[in-house]
Amino acid sequence: MTDFDPRPNPIGAGLAGAGNPFGMGDCGAEQVERGQPVPEALLAQARAHPGQVRIVRRGQAMTMDLRPDRLTIMVDDDGRVIAARCG
Repeated sequence: MTDFDPRPNPIGAGLAGAGNPFGMGDCGAEQVERGQPVPEALLAQARAHPGQVRIVRRGQAMTMDLRPDRLTIMVDDDGRVIAARCG
């Protein structure tokens, strides 16, 4: 994967907050490739819009507020994606 499409996923659009499990939404989490470094475009978006994208290292504290439109990317000590979810 080389680029991240920040547009909402039409398949999941409107589902977040409608009784779906945590992590399901239209933030684009399914487009983030696990086991790879965070794409440069996402790093730039996280710096420019921290309320839309957050990158969390293992063991790092984070707020637990549920924001279905926010992409949360969990990374390991090497900066590789462990998980990505909406919230």
